[in-house]
Amino acid sequence: MIVKKCFLNVIKYLVVFITLGSFVCVLSGCMWLFDEKPRDINGMIKSQGKKYEDIYELTCDPGDDASISSKHFELLGKLVNLEKIKFVGIASDDDAQRFFSKLSELKKLHTVEIVDSSHVEKIDKLGDIENLKNLSIIGRRYGGTKSYVIKDLDLLYKDSRFRKIESLTLKHVKTDRLPNLTRLTGLKKLSISGDKIKELDEDAVNWEQLETLELYDSDISSIDKSIVSRLTNLQTLDISYSKITDVSFVLDLPKLKNFKCLRHNKRGIDVTCLRKHPNYNKNWDAE
Repeated sequence: MIVKKCFLNVIKYLVVFITLGSFVCVLSGCMWLFDEKPRDINGMIKSQGKKYEDIYELTCDPGDDASISSKHFELLGKLVNLEKIKFVGIASDDDAQRFFSKLSELKKLHTVEIVDSSHVEKIDKLGDIENLKNLSIIGRRYGGTKSYVIKDLDLLYKDSRFRKIESLTLKHVKTDRLPNLTRLTGLKKLSISGDKIKELDEDAVNWEQLETLELYDSDISSIDKSIVSRLTNLQTLDISYSKITDVSFVLDLPKLKNFKCLRHNKRGIDVTCLRKHPNYNKNWDAE
């Protein structure tokens, strides 16, 4: 009788153990449901766990090569103190224009970054952002092949709404020439990369204003002497993975403090001449 009772207890506990174990396995298998990133902008805002007025930066990234949902983005208008926003994976130009239009309501917004969103074709609506100072358009994220065809880049010259831009990044944008940026009289930072722009145009930029010039991973093979002579305020230069092989022009940049040319040894680029520059430091030789 005692043996039978003990046996039944063992069976009972075993059943409970197996049932519990099965539940844990099922729960573990479903954890991805709880960890999945929201795809709509409203969900991304709510996931911040903050009051709307306490959100100063927002990254809209659905993750895993997904696209941002075209629905549910009206909460953007409540982010009255938002200063910086980053979009990763906008699915269509129509979606982009709806998102951009909503941004015009945000008076403190000054920085917009668009990443891995090759369907975006126009920047027109971004011009309605009253205090836009920093604009980045970046393709080919994580080694991909996506590039942008922005049909109205000429607005940077033609439209005075963009005149406040101080920092402009155009990475893997399909254009064979640098747009005319001379109306951007406050432009201090210019970053260009991609295989379409082969040279810099002396008349396209107020070169004297620039403090940072990044030509990382570009097809630019040289900087004309007429441009070098106008880079009188340049403090930072990055020519890593560009086609530039002669760096002696750097000696003619009097205010340069930061220089980068990664993998210069493997590319056969001699940077030892830069040791003559009055601001030279060992970081300029960094590989």
